[in-house]
Amino acid sequence: ATIVHDFVLLLGALLVSADVAFIESQFHLLGDAWYRHFLILAVVHGATAYLYRSRAVLSLSIAAVAAWLGVSERNSIGTHYAMRAFECAFLLLTWRAAHVRFDRKQKLRDFAPSFEHFAANIAFAGSIALMFDDATRVLGCLLALAVAAIVIAWGVRVKREMFVLYAFLYAVLAVEVLFAHFVREEVLIFLFVVVSLIGAIVALFAIHARVREWRT
Repeated sequence: ATIVHDFVLLLGALLVSADVAFIESQFHLLGDAWYRHFLILAVVHGATAYLYRSRAVLSLSIAAVAAWLGVSERNSIGTHYAMRAFECAFLLLTWRAAHVRFDRKQKLRDFAPSFEHFAANIAFAGSIALMFDDATRVLGCLLALAVAAIVIAWGVRVKREMFVLYAFLYAVLAVEVLFAHFVREEVLIFLFVVVSLIGAIVALFAIHARVREWRT
């Protein structure tokens, strides 16, 4: 299949999503359990992704799973959202483990990174949600740093630059928020942010150079 076929397939999957959402909004077939249409879409898109070996459609299935668990709620601040995010990340990693186990011939080996990227970013989203509340801000920063360490270690292990880059940026954000939480002095916070951003830029160039060494 070419990239054109993949985009046509993706367009068809998006039309299915729009049709299901329209039918549910107009006829309320699921009643109070309206959110279960996300689960239906997750199953349909997941089956389509495996049938046609499409990572693009797989991303729709993963997004539908996240929506079903409540990760896409408008109220994205608080422990409830964070717990849902971590549950979703764990579910995606479980799905990945099952996928790797049963895909022994590695015909769909490109699917595993999709699960990994989604799980990592959703876990980071949960950590960031905790940072909005004074009571959970420190916990959110520490969780973000822990997730960043895991993602960076994984990126180094599998030699994938993108994991290392965005995990490092999330870690810088967590350090800045943690510093601002304890210092609370605007001038010092501003100077720290400026210095950390400059340091982050230098570090990103160093990481990129290191990745080039991996590839050679």
